[in-house]
Amino acid sequence: MRSHEAHKSKAAQVVHCRKTRREDTLHCNETYELTPNCDKNGASYPYYIPYFDGNEKWPPTEVYEHVDPGLKADRAKPHLLTPEARLEHLSPYFGTEISGIQISQLSEEGLDKLALYAAERKELIFRDQDFKDIGPDRQIELARRFARIHRHTNRLKALVVAVAQSAMSPSTPRCTNEIHRQHPLVRRHPVTGEKALYINSGFVRRIVGFKIEESKYLLRFLYDHISKGADFQIRTRYKPGTVVVWVRSLVW
Repeated sequence: MRSHEAHKSKAAQVVHCRKTRREDTLHCNETYELTPNCDKNGASYPYYIPYFDGNEKWPPTEVYEHVDPGLKADRAKPHLLTPEARLEHLSPYFGTEISGIQISQLSEEGLDKLALYAAERKELIFRDQDFKDIGPDRQIELARRFARIHRHTNRLKALVVAVAQSAMSPSTPRCTNEIHRQHPLVRRHPVTGEKALYINSGFVRRIVGFKIEESKYLLRFLYDHISKGADFQIRTRYKPGTVVVWVRSLVW
């Protein structure tokens, strides 16, 4: 991991380039270096400013055997759901807003129970967290408790495919279970045993063993079921100190 100062310098270069281009476009005579530290409207946390380096290369992602820490957790979750914790379920199916818990202060047992509760509720919204202040090293240390760190650009859409699976008509799961032998469209979560649809329109092209017309029809049905099922979508409002934890195998 690169040093803090190196990252700050790279971030400053990116902001400077954007500002310079803007000034050139407006034919302004004054150009200046805009950095988060010198601009009155600069970033409060310069380290988190994104940057792009076209020459930076990452090693390929390695396949490894993952053991979910939620398997070690006590179902009662005494180290997580303490008397100080306040919960608000955003829907009956998934999504819970939590206050009164500081993730950075949880013990190893508490983090295991967080993994379990995330698997049960699919998405957890923690308020009043100190995550932005503990620094990237501590953040990475906490994240590694749940799985290996993976560099990946992703956009969050709060849509639960596990609930979508359970909301389907009784005859449909038999069809998808049958397909699963040919193509990984349905899988079980290792902690809860809950089934979830495992498809994404950006990656799946067809279902092996089906005619092209049949595959297109069934995939369209599944995509529509997921995207249009308002019963298993949630919306939450961001405010400073918010940390969202979600299970990627269950939530889009």
